[in-house]
Amino acid sequence: MAKKYYAVKAGRKPGIYNSFAECDKQTERFPGAEWKGFDDYDKAQEYMSWIGDAGLSTRMLVQLVQDTTADIHLFKINVAVKTDALEAALKNLEVTQRDLEAAQRDLEAAQNQLQEAELDLRVAQKKIQAANSQKNGGQMFFVCENLIFDQEREAMRSAAQKFLPIESFLSLEEAIGYVEEETDYALVFPPEQRGLHYSNSDGDIINQIFTDGACSRNGQKDAVAGFGLYLGENHKENLSGRVYGSPQTNQRAELTAILHAYCICASKLSDGRLYEIYTDSSYAIDCLTKWHIAWERNGWRNRGGEPVANQDVIKRILTLKAESTNCIGLKKVEAHGSSEGNKQADRLARQGVTAKNLFENIPNWFLNR
Repeated sequence: MAKKYYAVKAGRKPGIYNSFAECDKQTERFPGAEWKGFDDYDKAQEYMSWIGDAGLSTRMLVQLVQDTTADIHLFKINVAVKTDALEAALKNLEVTQRDLEAAQRDLEAAQNQLQEAELDLRVAQKKIQAANSQKNGGQMFFVCENLIFDQEREAMRSAAQKFLPIESFLSLEEAIGYVEEETDYALVFPPEQRGLHYSNSDGDIINQIFTDGACSRNGQKDAVAGFGLYLGENHKENLSGRVYGSPQTNQRAELTAILHAYCICASKLSDGRLYEIYTDSSYAIDCLTKWHIAWERNGWRNRGGEPVANQDVIKRILTLKAESTNCIGLKKVEAHGSSEGNKQADRLARQGVTAKNLFENIPNWFLNR
């Protein structure tokens, strides 16, 4: 008699059993039990193979498919609803963004109108104050960044550094009252100007102008040169600036400083004052007192036949030097020695190297010569 195999698809413990008794233990009174007997073990395995590890009956699998299909349908509906909501929100966002941009433009336009009106008001007030000032003897006070000045020039100099507005008042009390509304006040008067000078053997007062040049990365392609002039403590004609043209070298910087010194001398011919210019550059002195004679004969070429370096600056200095009859000389001073004037000119020259452009730190009175 052939051996029987009992394949239990759905039961307490699905599997292939060798006796009916074992099969019956797994299927008796088991809901949805499924089993089948086979004479061949391979056929029993084939019968079982499609179930896998889950041990589900055909009816249970059908129910699972139906339930999953229903869930998918509900999920699709939910996705469609959420998609519609997202699209509506995006449309509302576009409208809101347009409204926001329009409101921003309106605000900017209103701010511009306000600024223009405030500017017109300040201009009108200043005109009225100027007219009243003439009636009251001309003394006015000026406020810039909560500082009070008794000279408009000093207030404008302070304002120019940060592009700040200036308010003007007919009395010191009005200026103080204006400042006290927001903060403590500080009364600022122009610092005392102390020009450098000495008396010569003839009793003449000689005003001194110290010059110096500086250069960062001298000799390199990216070199930057600056110049400085020092006439005394708080002197309005102290200068610090970038060097114009090329090459950007320390020698060109020294010459540029001397050029500006002669510009000052030439502008003072009518005031009867005498000046003396100081430099620590032997090169500059030799250019202006010795070498230029041979260069002029040779068409501004050196002994090697090459164009003389910095000849554009040298020529301008020689022209101004001839005009500046009030300048009694160009003198050599020891570099980095004890001369306070030379030290201050050096400081201003190094400050000029850091200037962002050619006109930074150069006051209007000099540019407008």
